[in-house]
Amino acid sequence: MPNQETVKVWEASNLPLDWSKRIKALNEKDNSILESTVKEVISTVRKNGDAALIEYTEKFDKTKLTQSALKVTSAEIKAAYKAATS
Repeated sequence: MPNQETVKVWEASNLPLDWSKRIKALNEKDNSILESTVKEVISTVRKNGDAALIEYTEKFDKTKLTQSALKVTSAEIKAAYKAATS
C-alpha cells in the first residue's frame, strides 16, 4: 500500500546505553527553541499590538484576520468568563 506507514519497534536491550540522555538533550533543545520563539512573539506583540497578532495568526494558524475580527464584545467576555469559572 502506498500510504502505509511503518513504525520501528526497538527492544530496550538493543538501544544505545546513552539513548535516554540523547532524548533528553533533544527535548531540551526543542524547549529552548520554543521558549525563544514565544519570547519573540510576546515582545513583538507588546511592541506592535494588534498588527503583530494579525501577522502571527496568519503565520502560525494560516488564518487571515482583520482588525475588526479582533474586537470582542462585553457579552462575549462575560460568556467566556462564565464558561471558564463554571
